[in-house]
Amino acid sequence: MKRLLPAAILLCVFASNAAAADNWPNWRGPTSNGVAAGKGYPTSWSKTENVLWKAALPGRGASTPAVWDDNIVLTCGVEGKNTVLCFDW
Repeated sequence: MKRLLPAAILLCVFASNAAAADNWPNWRGPTSNGVAAGKGYPTSWSKTENVLWKAALPGRGASTPAVWDDNIVLTCGVEGKNTVLCFDW
C-alpha cells in the first residue's frame, strides 16, 4: 500500500486540475496531436542552445515528460524499479 500512495496522490493532483488548458498531460499533448498552443517555440537544441535548465536523473529516463501547472513529471528506472519524478518548473 505504501508504494501506491505516491501514485495515488499524483493521480488526484492530475484529476483535480483536469480543466487547465496549458498543461501537457501526456505524449503528443492535450489534444493528442503533438501541437502546442502559441507560437515562437524553438525548433533546434544542443547542449546549450534553447536550454533553460537541466536536472540529473537518478536513472535512465523512460518516458515523455508531462507538464502540469508548474510541475514536470517523468519516469526513470532506479535500482531496478520504476520511479516517478516530479520537478518544480
